[in-house]
Amino acid sequence: MWLNGWRFVVQLFYVSAVWVVLSRLEGRIEIIIVTLAGILYVTIRHGFINQAWVSMTLGAALPQEFDRVKKLIDPEFEFDVEGHQYRLDELAAGKAEMHFHFVGLSLIFLVCLAKLLLVLF
Repeated sequence: MWLNGWRFVVQLFYVSAVWVVLSRLEGRIEIIIVTLAGILYVTIRHGFINQAWVSMTLGAALPQEFDRVKKLIDPEFEFDVEGHQYRLDELAAGKAEMHFHFVGLSLIFLVCLAKLLLVLF
């Protein structure tokens, strides 16, 4: 459980670092460039995390489907229940970690967007 608390603190650090950097910028062009770079970074990283999410889900689901096919071919085949449960537990842990990344990235996006809108309007 302490690991999730640590992940939360790390995401808060990232958001606060972005906040500090954006608050220290002075030129209008600098602010526009840095906020757009931040938004682009969040967009790209979010896409990669989504891809990892899909890959993890498929990686956990495919062995179970292969076991079903093996059971159709060989009626005496026994399912590896413990192995499947282990994969599901690992998947749940990985997805929990990704939730922290999603929240941190969303906050960084909102900070960059707010700063950009304040400069533009």
